[in-house]
Amino acid sequence: MNTMGRLVAMAVALMLSTACGDPASPSRDYSGSWVGTTAQGKQISFEVSGGNLITRFTVAYTLQGRFQNAFGSGTCTEAGSLSVTPGSPIAITDNTFRYDGSRESLAGTFESETSASGTASFQGSASCSGTSNTTWTASKR
Repeated sequence: MNTMGRLVAMAVALMLSTACGDPASPSRDYSGSWVGTTAQGKQISFEVSGGNLITRFTVAYTLQGRFQNAFGSGTCTEAGSLSVTPGSPIAITDNTFRYDGSRESLAGTFESETSASGTASFQGSASCSGTSNTTWTASKR
């Protein structure tokens, strides 16, 4: 390859590496406090630390379920707020995350550095069995 050909090849390689960036580094920084609302009209909030890791989240919910005891059975409503500080932070990968706990799951997608949305699911307790599924949206404070 002649000198001109090598220079062109080096220039193309440099442009590609600059345009593509380092694939190992996060392209967006979501660090901060996030707050929003579920489709049930309940609050959701979560904290994202440096390195795009969710370190805690809180979600309020209402669940319509069924109960059965010695006196009969029927419908029930369970309402509450679930606060989770996972043993290991939840990683945000390709702008998405997922957490599956014993009675709850939370998944989300970051549309931008200030906007996120997703789904949440809750399993009822022994006294009110059922499942509640909802969507949510949140914004960075």
